[in-house]
Amino acid sequence: RYYDLSDDEIFVYNKLWDDYEESQIQLGNDNLNKELTEGILLRQFVSNAMIKNTIELANEFLEDDKKVFIACCFNEEISELKKYFGDKAVIYKGGMSIKQKDDAEKRFMTDPKTTVFIGNIIAAGVGLTLTSSHICIFNSYDWVPSSNWQMMDRVHRIGQKNDVEVYFQLFSNTISEHMWETIIRKEMNIDKVIKTENNK
Repeated sequence: RYYDLSDDEIFVYNKLWDDYEESQIQLGNDNLNKELTEGILLRQFVSNAMIKNTIELANEFLEDDKKVFIACCFNEEISELKKYFGDKAVIYKGGMSIKQKDDAEKRFMTDPKTTVFIGNIIAAGVGLTLTSSHICIFNSYDWVPSSNWQMMDRVHRIGQKNDVEVYFQLFSNTISEHMWETIIRKEMNIDKVIKTENNK
């Protein structure tokens, strides 16, 4: 799904790097990696801006008594989403104990009142079965295609009884759109390599 930033958000988005660079120069740090730093700054900004759209989309399914799995890259977006959904949500991210993670998975799978699972793409991308939902919403996504596909696979496992619906969300003319196009190109290249290897 494509969205547009508001005029105010576009202004802030465009100023992010300039403000960061100015603050670092004042601190005496003039050896900056713009591509790396700007990428993280802009990705975090669009992930936070996307939260309102993710909430609206998730609520459409929750109103129909469906459970929802939300994928995130950054702790701030996880915290904000958890704050909004409250007790009906569990989170799964780095820094949690094994018991906390197991409890989150179990609650989402077995408790009808726990209807939202908010997971970090790296922490929650492997080993979990979340087939109590068939809805996967990416509030943000990773540069690496396999990380995103692994996340989708949490709801697309043996035992899933429904067609899985996956929603990638991006803002037009931002780094999220650039990332999406890059991910698709990478996936196409991976598919070509696999097909070539299979034809040997």
